[in-house]
Amino acid sequence: MALSDRSIKLGIKYDQGIDFTEYTGYWPMPETCGGVVKILDNNNNVRILVLDFRDGRFYDIAMREGPGGSYVTNEFKDKVETDGTGGFDIEPEIRFKEDTGEYEKFLVEHDTSRFYVRPYDERNRDVIGYDSNGYPQDIEFTAEIYADGVPDISTASAKKIPVTGEIVYDKKVEGHRLQTVFKANKSGFKLVGRQQDYIVKDINETPDIRVLNEGLCQQVLSNVYRRITRSNPLIEKITKYTIGGVLTTGPDNNDTAVLITESMPLFTLPSITSTTDYYVFVWIKKTTLSGDALFSTPDADLNVIVSEYEINGYVLCYGEWQLDSGFSGELLTINIDENTSLFDFRLVKKSTVATIDDVLEYMYKDGSKNNFDNICPVVF
Repeated sequence: MALSDRSIKLGIKYDQGIDFTEYTGYWPMPETCGGVVKILDNNNNVRILVLDFRDGRFYDIAMREGPGGSYVTNEFKDKVETDGTGGFDIEPEIRFKEDTGEYEKFLVEHDTSRFYVRPYDERNRDVIGYDSNGYPQDIEFTAEIYADGVPDISTASAKKIPVTGEIVYDKKVEGHRLQTVFKANKSGFKLVGRQQDYIVKDINETPDIRVLNEGLCQQVLSNVYRRITRSNPLIEKITKYTIGGVLTTGPDNNDTAVLITESMPLFTLPSITSTTDYYVFVWIKKTTLSGDALFSTPDADLNVIVSEYEINGYVLCYGEWQLDSGFSGELLTINIDENTSLFDFRLVKKSTVATIDDVLEYMYKDGSKNNFDNICPVVF
């Protein structure tokens, strides 16, 4: 059956499929209730006509060369007028199946593809509208490859076709699945063969970016603005400010922590030209541990949060701190009401920390499994 703007086929035989099927795209519209129309012209030649619903005109779609005097010619254009003028070039395209290695996980590198074409009629050499090899004037062939389903930018075109009809495409493309497309801007030729050479590698493709969580955490914890080392005596790494107090046993079972018995200055904070957010990380050992106002400057208090991680009586604490623009680099003081031991104090920019939970977990695992050797060696 046919409607004014849609074509629907009902499959009846086994090889026609099942149920109704709608023809889609821009194909000519069959004549109502009759599909195409077969007629005899004035010379008793069979003509096959179809109706194009876009312009309401009938077109001859017979692709054959009739006998002499029949006026039936094989056209390689669409919608040619009855006098042989006009029409649109038919642009053929062939999409070959995907090529892979023995297993799809193998990496395939395209080396060379050779396509072999012939003129539709060798007698068209040097005929008006054809070149010396029998191909339509200005014909252009294009080859491209889809790598893993994505069109690759390595497209090549050939305009002057040799008499051998060989077209070589040697762009280097890699992927697990390579699919070749061969097309032309005109019809009037035959594709008679192809030969495609690949290099198959039994390896997995290397990721573009390979960053482990461990490496990210190490980078964050090493890019510090202030840091109390584990040397003897303990000093602040950046300003070289010597930390008061007495060395005591740290969570690593070495004399690497500082025991503080009264409130005292620790070190000078960095001067700030623009408002910056920081994270503070520190291991603290204290009989009654509360993060409220544990550290302070003349301008503000620094509270810390007590985490769930504990090693040898030391609890990992952290806090967020904002230093406003114009901060002059004042002393950071620890406020205590009883003996307190500090280990591995770090001040880092908040913008470098992707996930605070990952950093805390890494610091704990490094301490419990590696005795803190990965992120805070004894001497700096």
